[in-house]
Amino acid sequence: MALGKQVRYYRKRLNLTLEELAGRSGMKVAALSALENRDSGSSKHTMEVASALGLTVEQLLDETRDWIDEKGRAREGSAPIKSDQAPQAIASWPFSTVREDVLRSLKKEDRARAEGALLAVLSHLGINAKAEAAEAAVTSANDDEYAYIDRIDAKLSAGRGSIIYHAERRGRLSFRRDWLRAQGVNNPDNAVLADVDGESMAPTIPHGSTILIDLSQTEPVNGKVYAVFHDKEFYVKRLWTKTGITAAHSDNPDQGEYPPLPLVEEGDKIVGRVFWCGFGL
Repeated sequence: MALGKQVRYYRKRLNLTLEELAGRSGMKVAALSALENRDSGSSKHTMEVASALGLTVEQLLDETRDWIDEKGRAREGSAPIKSDQAPQAIASWPFSTVREDVLRSLKKEDRARAEGALLAVLSHLGINAKAEAAEAAVTSANDDEYAYIDRIDAKLSAGRGSIIYHAERRGRLSFRRDWLRAQGVNNPDNAVLADVDGESMAPTIPHGSTILIDLSQTEPVNGKVYAVFHDKEFYVKRLWTKTGITAAHSDNPDQGEYPPLPLVEEGDKIVGRVFWCGFGL
């Protein structure tokens, strides 16, 4: 089954550009382009793309019938069988006067000259075809192996507390999906990166470290490190629960400077578990 051909078919039927479908599905343009151009029967993005096209997964994967009506809506009940001409009408080959089989029949060196001429024209139009193709290939290869975690412009205090007024995204870092799963992070979309300010968690987490937080893990486990909200301020602390009360402890041995913080105030909450720390040497 050619999932990519199906996605392209319905995208063209709906008169959507790659950018428009990428925006609807939450995918990157390069990843969507790679999906359309590879011969694959499945993708981790199948459900998102189907929903963005207004189809069910079953309809998207049905190569025999056309599930979009003349008004661009998904058909209910049954759908007409695709005509033999339908795939050709929206085929990916873009040239009306030069057939694909003609170019493929050229000798290797002649085909290279033709490709070079096309790249020159595209470059003149401001399109870097080589870079886009390379990005699509890299994105496609990495999507299944790596997850990309947002880095937010916010500092969590390992000291006397920090108030976060905004948490805008400022880039991403990649992590292997199998490593994330081993840490119990089953959905990387629930994870964020943030910086640490202060020495209360030193030497475990030095000042200036970057930490990875799983926002879905909000149930305290004794001895684990969490980002917490206490008395209207954010902290990074190790949690211990005793006699029903959870307290945020510092790893810094100076407990006089950094005493435990009982999470008993109204509005106190666990933001998420910290499961990775990176810092410069």
